[in-house]
Amino acid sequence: MKRFFCLLFLYCLTLPIYGQIFDDFSDGELEHNPTWSGNTSHFLVNTAQQLQLSASSAGISYISTPITPLSTNQQWLFSIKMPFSPSDNNYCVFYLSS
Repeated sequence: MKRFFCLLFLYCLTLPIYGQIFDDFSDGELEHNPTWSGNTSHFLVNTAQQLQLSASSAGISYISTPITPLSTNQQWLFSIKMPFSPSDNNYCVFYLSS
């Protein structure tokens, strides 16, 4: 019987489980599914369906979306492209959960 439950448990580990939020920006906007808040006017979704900062002046820009409840098993996939040399005053910060 132990063997059966062990095999059942291992099988359950292979099942796909989708997270609380998924956004590949294929809809081309930030207002729906999920709803992003913050400085949304500072960001755009480019033709490659990627989130891009488009602030017209220097300053702090951020967007966020609520995620509840937080799970102990999460996967975050993102890529960062900064076509400039970061400095003490020009840099990027990500908070995955706070």
